[in-house]
Parts: sequence; structure tokens; C-alpha cells
Amino acid sequence: MKYGRMFASGYVGTTASTAAKELMHVLCSASHVIAVHEVAITGRSTSSEFMTVGIAFAATTNAVGTTCALTPLVQGQTTCSGNVYGVASSNATGLTYVYKEAVNVLNGFHWIPTPECRPIIKPGGRLVVRRETTVATDFAVDAHIVFEEIG
Repeated sequence: MKYGRMFASGYVGTTASTAAKELMHVLCSASHVIAVHEVAITGRSTSSEFMTVGIAFAATTNAVGTTCALTPLVQGQTTCSGNVYGVASSNATGLTYVYKEAVNVLNGFHWIPTPECRPIIKPGGRLVVRRETTVATDFAVDAHIVFEEIG
């Protein structure tokens, strides 16, 4: 069931260092809420290794990274009032996790929660998608998020 305006965002082929790293940062506007419908993280690597991906609400915003384009899923729809950012140079703090999963880099991470389990970002709130574990080598990451802005 859809109540708001649907958007997709993300990036392709951005290198994330070996350290545990914030891969996406969603910042909600002060006048809306955001419901997250889908998150996908894939690594462009030939190395078979595990990584844990975590999705969490964040209390603070640090150096969030590059602004990602927001694409409306309905042609001609108005723009989104929130923002999505790419690989952070400094991670957010005060995390409250809603989901974590260990995956092989070669398989990637794809999360589509049921409607009643979708995280809702409060007005002015933040949600981050993180690679929780260090990895052996730097590799390029593709990231994708679909969300609904309500209000």
C-alpha cells in the first residue's frame, strides 16, 4: 500500500575502503516521514569474502559523502524534500539498528521488508546503511534504495 511519493536513489561503482563504512545516508526533511521499501548493496569484486550490512537510525550526521540523485518513480512527480548521500568519509553516530545480515560480497545484499516491517524515518531523522565489517581489499560498491516520502 502506498500513501506518499515514491523515489529511488543510489550510486554505481563508488569505491569504499576496507574499513567498516557508511555506504548510504538518508536524511529526512523536517516536514515529512520516509518509509524505506528496499535496499540493495552489491560489490564489484572478484574476491569471495563476507561482509555484514546493517541498517540503522542515526542520532547524528557526520561527513555524509556525495549527494546522490533522487529519481521519482512516477514520471512528472514533484521533487523529494529529503536527501540521500553516498559513501561517508566519517560515519554517523548514535545508531539504533533495525536490521543486520552477513552476506558474501559476490552475492550482495538485497532487503525488501514486508509493509509492516518497513523502517519509518521521523521528520528530521536519519537512516544509514553500513558495511559493519572490514574487508580484505578496497572494492567498488553499487548501492540502491527505494523509499516513500509521506506528508
